[in-house]
Amino acid sequence: MLQTFLVDTGTAVYVWTGKATSKEARAHAMILGQQYLASAGRPDWTPISRVSEGTEAPAFKALFKHWAEPRKVDFKDPAVKAKKAADFSALYQKQQQAADKMLDDASGKLKIWRIDNFDKKELPADMYGQFYGGDSYILQYNYKVGQREHAVLYFWQGSQSTTDELGTSALLAKDLADQLASGPNGVKATQVRVVQNKEPDHFLSLFKGKMVVHAGGNASGFNSKQEAVAASTASGNALYQVRGNRPINTRAIQVATHASSLNSGDCFVAVTPAKTFAWFGGGSTGEERKVAQNIAELLSNGNEVVSFDEGAESAEFWYVVIWRCYHLVSEESYRFLLSGSLQGRHWWTGRISDLRRSR
Repeated sequence: MLQTFLVDTGTAVYVWTGKATSKEARAHAMILGQQYLASAGRPDWTPISRVSEGTEAPAFKALFKHWAEPRKVDFKDPAVKAKKAADFSALYQKQQQAADKMLDDASGKLKIWRIDNFDKKELPADMYGQFYGGDSYILQYNYKVGQREHAVLYFWQGSQSTTDELGTSALLAKDLADQLASGPNGVKATQVRVVQNKEPDHFLSLFKGKMVVHAGGNASGFNSKQEAVAASTASGNALYQVRGNRPINTRAIQVATHASSLNSGDCFVAVTPAKTFAWFGGGSTGEERKVAQNIAELLSNGNEVVSFDEGAESAEFWYVVIWRCYHLVSEESYRFLLSGSLQGRHWWTGRISDLRRSR
């Protein structure tokens, strides 16, 4: 089939290409899909995936009530008029089940490249799971179904990536898919666009609860996780918000290093050149605290890790998240808050919010 179709489900967009579609049309299909998202005013995190004829995943097929060749329907036929209305609730349930199903247990082979000057640069294994919000990446995940090898090509796009990097990641993912398909094993690869903070569970599970998104771009091309963490704290301290309650959905995202970033519903990790702190919000669950502790150990670079619940902070921790951000609170306010926390009071978080609003 020669056509190329765009399918918009409301929450995701699929670009379907027929087997006989020209190479030029395939090369521009994903770009046209991204242009459609922009012209339609859709959120930039809307997932967009390329689907080739004959390789449709269950989640895509579930969008259609009958997966068959189109046929002409005579709506004047009494039999058609008498037919019962479609059960859309059952269709929606089937679609959700397909979308929520994990591809596998993430035990396949993984390879990652970072987009660098309109090309892709392979990352060392020690950097797997270390991302930068100003960069884009391509991840090749190979797995087997029976004896046949398959692949998924995720192209992850940081929230601060440039337009060039966004377009390059899509084009190079497409080129890589063509290379795999024309290789000796004829591996069919599904391309999936992943936007920062909207990662699907299978993507997160590839890093076993150790995915970290640093601020900025990796312009220096660090060769190890230790170098990446050291760079994040080179100008002072770094604060990470931990999201997730089990390894398959956990990620840590670097946020601004000041008290306004904290909230009681989440856990946070504060990293300094000499010590790392794990802060457990009062509304966080036991599982969330466990994964936050693991992230703290990961980011510590071998330094001491100190953990505490909200309301039991040390003066040293508040020095990191308040004293350093003198533009938010005055020294007098800082001393007042510090004395309250040391006396075991639990109202300081609200006081910090009041001070921010009053300035």
